[in-house]
Amino acid sequence: MLLVASAVLIAALLAHFVFDQNVQVQKLNALVARDQIRLALESRLVNLEVIKKSVEALPKEGMHANLRACILGEKNCASIKGHCCQSRSRKSMPILDFGETRKVIGGTIDEPSCLNEIGEASANGKCFATSRVSIDPICAEGRETCKTATALVILYQIQFESPFLKDNPEISTVDRSISVLLDTSGPYSSP
Repeated sequence: MLLVASAVLIAALLAHFVFDQNVQVQKLNALVARDQIRLALESRLVNLEVIKKSVEALPKEGMHANLRACILGEKNCASIKGHCCQSRSRKSMPILDFGETRKVIGGTIDEPSCLNEIGEASANGKCFATSRVSIDPICAEGRETCKTATALVILYQIQFESPFLKDNPEISTVDRSISVLLDTSGPYSSP
């Protein structure tokens, strides 16, 4: 009887150890995926082609006309000074991934994007994380308006939905900003 009880106790301890190790491996995998998503999103946000593709997809009129002017150099505004780009006018906009498709990897404040474990737009609607992006154009020399921005401050937030990350506020949300210089050698460069 004592031998059977000892065997059951050893089996229970081994089962607990295996279960605990499995949970630890899943937590580690979630942390690796967290960093992979952050790096994947950041690498796209610093790519001017991704930013330009995303801005070109915005409507030409309305609230996104300022971003189009600041980044693409468009002159679709009724500015008295003739400068369509207003500095420090943060706007939230969807960021489209590389390629011809319209996969949103960076959502807006109202409509965050849904990302899988490797930082791509989730095809099945199952979100490992959601992301939001805002862009703040900056005119040269601290001017309020200009023809095109010389830099962008890109603010992004990633909210992780994984149960292994969700309960810890220190690792469940990433709030960061990055700066990107724009090519101002075009025909609409700042005065």
